[in-house]
Amino acid sequence: MNKLKQALYSFYSNRYGVDTLYYYLTGLFLVIYLLSRVFNNPLLQLLSTLIMFYALYRSLSKNKYVRSKENRKFKQFLQPIKRNISYYTMRIKNVTTYRYRRCPNCHKTLRLPIKRGKKEVKCPTCSSSFKTFIL
Repeated sequence: MNKLKQALYSFYSNRYGVDTLYYYLTGLFLVIYLLSRVFNNPLLQLLSTLIMFYALYRSLSKNKYVRSKENRKFKQFLQPIKRNISYYTMRIKNVTTYRYRRCPNCHKTLRLPIKRGKKEVKCPTCSSSFKTFIL
C-alpha cells in the first residue's frame, strides 16, 4: 500500500492540478453531457467527451506556466460577465426600494429612492439636472 501511495504522490507532485478553468470546463461537460443524453445526440456526446479530456489534460499537464496563463486569460474573460451578473442581481434585489435612471448627459446610471411622481434629479457626476418620472 505504501508503494502505491508513494507512486501516486510522485506522479501527481509535478502536475498543474485544478483551477478555475477546470471547474468551469467540468460544469460545461456535465451540462452538455446531460443534453446529449436527453436529446440522444452523438455529436453532443462527442463534444462533452472532448471537453472532459481537455480538462483532464490540463490538470495532469506538467507545463504549469502555459496552464496558468490559460487560466489567467479565462479569468479576465470571466470578470466582466461576473460583474454584470452581480450588478443586475443587485438591481433585482433593490427593486422594491430603488429605481435606476440614466443621466442623459453623461449616461451614468443613478440609483434613486422610490418617491413616486415627477422628480428633478441632479447627476452627481456631471452636475446636470433632468426630469424623470418614478412609478
